[in-house]
Amino acid sequence: MDQPTASGDTRALCAEIKWSVDQVLERLTTTDADQLAASEGIAVLLADTRGILASASACLGGIAERVEESKLSGMAHIGDTAFVGRFALNALQRELASAESISEAWGAIRLAGKAHREASRSLRIIHQHCCLMLGCEVHRAFFTRELNVALETRQAYAALRRASRRVEVPNLGDSLRHASTTLAVLRSRACFPQLRVYDRVVTEQLFTRIRTWLVNAKAGDTTVDGARLLQEYFNFVEFALEVNKRPELVEHDVGLITLALTQLGKRPMSAMQRLLTELIGRDEALDQQIHSPTDPATLRGELERVLEHIGGERHSEVVRCLPYGAEPGARD
Repeated sequence: MDQPTASGDTRALCAEIKWSVDQVLERLTTTDADQLAASEGIAVLLADTRGILASASACLGGIAERVEESKLSGMAHIGDTAFVGRFALNALQRELASAESISEAWGAIRLAGKAHREASRSLRIIHQHCCLMLGCEVHRAFFTRELNVALETRQAYAALRRASRRVEVPNLGDSLRHASTTLAVLRSRACFPQLRVYDRVVTEQLFTRIRTWLVNAKAGDTTVDGARLLQEYFNFVEFALEVNKRPELVEHDVGLITLALTQLGKRPMSAMQRLLTELIGRDEALDQQIHSPTDPATLRGELERVLEHIGGERHSEVVRCLPYGAEPGARD
């Protein structure tokens, strides 16, 4: 795609904005909330998060002011993004101000992770816009860490969903035993420590409650409603795949589907299967086509349906400047 032309003043301001954004993104991409909480404690984690939010908010506020002062029409979208992003961060700063009352580590880590993601989101969008206008490549390190974690998370939850389809049998105890096994498999995955802290807590609590029910039921105590517990399990399985709403996965999937649609019919179906592996978990019907493709026309129909569902047109401008190679595995 041809890069948009920009005046000398616009390019100079873009370069200045990109530099300031990149400084904050560097800090965000090198901070791990879980590790910081484990090594330094909750107080240090919350203080670090406040510092990051303050830096990101100041950066976005400065960008909004500079763009407004410049009167450069081509920069309006960057100014708007900065304004909206700062508004969201201000709300998070107020939430963080009351976080002294958080006594559980997972609650503090969850809030810190939410703050990091919100700060990164607006800054990355501005980084993308600046790169597009300057005609340079986006900095992959700002995107690959969260994207890789999101892809591994989705793969784990997709496997959980597939396993859950075989959980329910006529005997309630056996159903819960099967459900417990699927959660144990999830907990044993290498990526489990990288799941968002809320998901890990819910998984652990649900696993423990099911195991407790099985022990008590064996002793003749069925005070806890096993049927309700099983329904909670199925609710969690479906809720877990809300991971698909993460912006980094939407952008990745739109780009990958767009690429696949241009390659379909030109490459063997086996090659298309390998190309589309990272989409597994996005949509069950598409998953079936990826696992056992029937013909190019059917696969194309599924890809177009999913692309329309996740709003491919809305994200097309962003996708054009994302760092995709010929194969998705080339991100690292």
